[in-house]
Amino acid sequence: MSDSSVRQNPEQATSSRRSPNVTAPPTAAAPQGTAGWMQKLPRWPWWASFLVVLVANYFLLNLLFPPEPARVPISFTFFKEQVVADNVAAINSRGDTIQGTFRQAVSYQPEGTVSATNATAFSTVQPQFADPGLESLLNQHGVRINASSLDQPRDPLLTLLISFGPTILLIGGFAWLSKKSGQMGGGMF
Repeated sequence: MSDSSVRQNPEQATSSRRSPNVTAPPTAAAPQGTAGWMQKLPRWPWWASFLVVLVANYFLLNLLFPPEPARVPISFTFFKEQVVADNVAAINSRGDTIQGTFRQAVSYQPEGTVSATNATAFSTVQPQFADPGLESLLNQHGVRINASSLDQPRDPLLTLLISFGPTILLIGGFAWLSKKSGQMGGGMF
């Protein structure tokens, strides 16, 4: 070999002088810190992470905003008996439907059933032929009559925003971070 090739690339010149039985020194192993155990973990598909976040969001929403208690349907006769016994706290009437709350929980067994149901919230239907003195009976026993429904359904748009808003923000944040780390030359994981 000429001197010019040695000057241009000294490593190439020394490698040509080595004998064929000599191997190159071992390269440095991958660092055994956090990168080592992260490479051993299986990668989840993105949709599995999305499903886990959705399920967690659903349970968190139910924990923070519990649903309204279910109203027990009672007979109109039982309702009037509870009014006379001063056990009805408040009612709301819409059309012929009456919804309300009892002051003390009552055990109600509908006709034709085996087990009784404990109830604090109820609903009943006023028959068309019922006496017109119901309002005076309610006033005599101190029942508060409301003009708005006790069961106010939540706005569907608000429900969607509360349910999926945080999830969409998280996914958007992960996509943005992934794009930024890709532009910097490294992967996210």
